[in-house]
Amino acid sequence: MNDNNILLFRRKHNSSSCNDKRACDHPRIKLNRATRTLLCLRCGEQIDPFDHCWRLAETGEQLMVDIRQLKAERDKLKQEVAELYAQKNEKNKP
Repeated sequence: MNDNNILLFRRKHNSSSCNDKRACDHPRIKLNRATRTLLCLRCGEQIDPFDHCWRLAETGEQLMVDIRQLKAERDKLKQEVAELYAQKNEKNKP
C-alpha cells in the first residue's frame, strides 16, 4: 500500500486511558485514501467517515460560537474601560 494515500489527523486529547472504546475521543485518526476508511490509532476502532466529519463540523461550529461570545465580551470590556477613562478625566479636570 502506498503511504501517500494515508493521512494522520491529530488533536489534543485528555490523558485518560483508552481501554474502553466508548470513552475514546479518537484523537489520532489514520485516513486511508485507498480503502476510504478511518481508523483510530489510539483504540483501533474503525470510524464512520460521515460521523467523523459531523464531529469536526460540530466542533468547528462550537468554536465559532465561542469566538462570537468572546468578541462580544471583549467589546463590552473595551466600552467599560473607555467609560472608566472618561470618568477619570472628568475628575481630573480643574
